[in-house]
Amino acid sequence: MKVGTPPPDGWEIGSTEILPPNLTVSGPASKMGNITEAETGPLDLSGLKGDSTLTAHAFISDSAVRFDGGSRVTVRVKLRRKE
Repeated sequence: MKVGTPPPDGWEIGSTEILPPNLTVSGPASKMGNITEAETGPLDLSGLKGDSTLTAHAFISDSAVRFDGGSRVTVRVKLRRKE
């Protein structure tokens, strides 16, 4: 999960969950062995407090590899007060 804007002052990320946890990709065999993870677009957490659910798109750095069935993911973010 890529954070574009951090949580408000006094809050920090406690945990995150991305659903679905796995996406199916396809591409040339020579590229597939290099793919181990995808990244979301930058998320704006500046207006969040507590538990929130966001929608994002996943991205892969290699343009020869494509998502099968879409790249949309749900990101569950649990913020906690900084101690």
